[in-house]
Amino acid sequence: MNPSKTSKLLNSQKLKKVSIKNVICPDQKVDTLATDNKGFLIKKTFNNWQRKTNLNSSNHRIILVLESPHIEEFKNSIGPAKGITGKNIANYISMVLGNSILSPNTNYDLILMNAIQYQCSMGVKPIYFRTLAFIHLWFDGGKRDFIYRIINLKLKKDDVLINACTKGNISNCKEYYKKTLTKKNIKLILKIKRSLNFNKKNNYLKGLINDIYYLFKNKIPCKCYETNHPSSWYNSNSRLIKKL
Repeated sequence: MNPSKTSKLLNSQKLKKVSIKNVICPDQKVDTLATDNKGFLIKKTFNNWQRKTNLNSSNHRIILVLESPHIEEFKNSIGPAKGITGKNIANYISMVLGNSILSPNTNYDLILMNAIQYQCSMGVKPIYFRTLAFIHLWFDGGKRDFIYRIINLKLKKDDVLINACTKGNISNCKEYYKKTLTKKNIKLILKIKRSLNFNKKNNYLKGLINDIYYLFKNKIPCKCYETNHPSSWYNSNSRLIKKL
């Protein structure tokens, strides 16, 4: 995707002031996690992240997929999960993974990736623009870009891909369609939405990411799971993980 994607969205919205960051938030390797002889992470919390955009390594990898960057991610050096999401990942990742997912005595690079690398929230509360902007950008080059980034990682069978994308707030979308997009784009998105049977059964935004795995299973041979967005991991009930 190129930066004009968010410019199109910005130009089409009708509010007078939106603080949108029209730059990408790159995928980053933030830490190396080691397991013991039972597959548990040796360290339980990970607070000293060393963010790197070079994702190449001889280690196995854990890819944690989020939906899109918000506000904190664009402060100082740009990177994914720099607010409460990042803190929760650092504090609770060992509880989410448990010992049934990872191989024993193995080093894993933890890679954070946003499905859409642009600021879908436009710098305001996610309830207003995030879901709608995500859908718009997903079908306007974002899906293709995400597929490219995932396949380019050349994941192997012992790597782990976790879809932690939010479901979004579809219930309020129709109200915000009128505020954010032109009539032409509204019709396009509504048409796509109907064609996908875009409902609770498909998990909304999370379902769009899962669809990529199902479509490209032969090119994504790793272990694939889904879980709730890390912003909710403080709640033990939100740390459940399910195999795709």
